[in-house]
Amino acid sequence: SAAPPGGEMVRAGHAFPTAGTLLFAELLSALGVVEASVAEIPNATSRSLGIQAPPHMAQVPNRPTILDTCVCTNPATQSGCYEPVCPAGYYRCCASCTESTCFGSVQMELSWRGIPECIPCAHGDYCPGCDTFETCPPNDRPGREGPRISAEKSKAISDCEACAIGQEADLDAALCVQRYSDQCNMP
Repeated sequence: SAAPPGGEMVRAGHAFPTAGTLLFAELLSALGVVEASVAEIPNATSRSLGIQAPPHMAQVPNRPTILDTCVCTNPATQSGCYEPVCPAGYYRCCASCTESTCFGSVQMELSWRGIPECIPCAHGDYCPGCDTFETCPPNDRPGREGPRISAEKSKAISDCEACAIGQEADLDAALCVQRYSDQCNMP
């Protein structure tokens, strides 16, 4: 039988978890719930069941209700519909690569699938919620040219801020400082 979206396939009284519910099914099994469907526990999350991430690892915010519309394209292929695993404000470690170079080299938080793969969006970038990040567009207004700044975990292009006249983004794009690039050999 076909699995409901985000649910389990049930055959002859046995639950077979789909990829999206594998960890949840293991959790139910550990709690002694043998034959269960996700539908039997409405709005159940690891947090609502009292399960927490290990103390050394943070967990991203709860997953929102998924709409039927396709908002994201697959970052690896740039085509097709894609269901993100990290919330807005985060990007997935190597979402568009064939080999992961960031795994284990940066601090990551647990994704909605329970894997440490979500990285907080950096200063100067925004992460709209499709497991990728975008660099804030530079400002082209006269006297205010140059990179824009943004806070960590920025979610939208509107979170990118231009610096005032006479100021520019620091090298980390975290805050505006007095203009310095005209006094050094920066490109």
